[in-house]
Amino acid sequence: MTKYRVYLAVLALIFIAAVYAQLQRPQPLDWRHTYRVDDKVPYGTYVLYTMLPGLFPGAAVDAVETTFFELPQGRDSTADVNYIFVGEKFTPDQTSIEALLQFAARGNQIFIAATQFHKAFSDSLNFAIADTWNFGTARDSESQTGSDKDLEADAEQIVGNDSVDIEPESEKGSLSEADGERNLPGTFNAAVNFLNPALRADSSYAFTTSLIRKSFTFLDSLRTTALGEFADGGINFIHIEYGKGGFYISTIPLMFTNYNLLSGANSDYVASALSYLPVKDVLWDQYDAEGRYKDRSELRVLMAEESLKWSWRTALIAVLLFLVFKARRRQRVVPVLTAPANATLSFVTTIGRLYFQHNDHVNVAGKKITHLLEYIRARYRLKTNELDEDFIARLALKSGVDHERVAGMIASVSTLRRKRSISTGSLIDLNYRIDSFYRESNY
Repeated sequence: MTKYRVYLAVLALIFIAAVYAQLQRPQPLDWRHTYRVDDKVPYGTYVLYTMLPGLFPGAAVDAVETTFFELPQGRDSTADVNYIFVGEKFTPDQTSIEALLQFAARGNQIFIAATQFHKAFSDSLNFAIADTWNFGTARDSESQTGSDKDLEADAEQIVGNDSVDIEPESEKGSLSEADGERNLPGTFNAAVNFLNPALRADSSYAFTTSLIRKSFTFLDSLRTTALGEFADGGINFIHIEYGKGGFYISTIPLMFTNYNLLSGANSDYVASALSYLPVKDVLWDQYDAEGRYKDRSELRVLMAEESLKWSWRTALIAVLLFLVFKARRRQRVVPVLTAPANATLSFVTTIGRLYFQHNDHVNVAGKKITHLLEYIRARYRLKTNELDEDFIARLALKSGVDHERVAGMIASVSTLRRKRSISTGSLIDLNYRIDSFYRESNY
């Protein structure tokens, strides 16, 4: 027993050491496009959310996690607030789209930065977007320059500190070769600027994006104003008048994320883009930014962390294996018992042969006759007290045996029942007649 305790203690120490090493291991940066206001990862929106009180002095800023239709402001005709959405896909339900349109018609301003839009929404505002190739400088996924390390340090600052310095690191500059190298693996650089002369910078704002970018391809010229463009062409920021209010729509949501906002003078671009909105309370849509079908179950915490996710899967697999191999009832093999065969006829045959060998023909004939009459009573429900012509006719009808054969058998039975001595020939004749009756009546 002591020997097993030593083994268990060693295994426990190894497990504790492995857990400690896992906890102390540096965590890699999360480069997913989360757009969450509480995410300090590179592509979260924590920095922008903390900027809003400064961009809208004295206004309340509230991140909501429900559909717009369910918000009190979405149904209140007197609500006077700004609505901001930053995310990959803007796909609210039809009811929320209608509520947003009514909300804008009452005089409110809506700012949306996304790359994909619900068709009903784009059709209502009469605009369309399409994919265009991004011809900015590509980042080699196998290399990492000193500038990359500087930006990763900025991202680590976002992850590690609650207070983040959002002052631009350098003055605005053109998209130079050095700027082209300041990029993440597998991404490309792009440059944007405003069309409004009052906001247009001397040189474009550079930010990281994907190989495919979104540009507006169709606009309603009667109520739409282009506000921003890519440096190499393509509208990416517009204003659409709707009733007494309007929509400000951008196709570059990545510009508003932590990583790009801390790069160069991009904070100036974001501040200028949001300066179109009046200074009043702000509703930040967090529900649609996460996706309408985001997991909101109690297991979302486990699914968010890779280590917890695999721990959960391992536990489920262990339970499944236990159910398969251990949960079954343990017992010895139950032998298969065959039903005992009906040996009555064999017994009668054996006894009959015994009597026949001792020449006790009367006894043998009596048992044969008794068994025959019992068979007739049980099978055909006929009384055997009187073996007359009526009995013979009814037995022939019910058994399907020829009337003459039945009459011959009954006659032989009646004759031998009265005799005190029976010859071997008579016994054989009786046995033949009875066996023939059994065969023809499907005994």
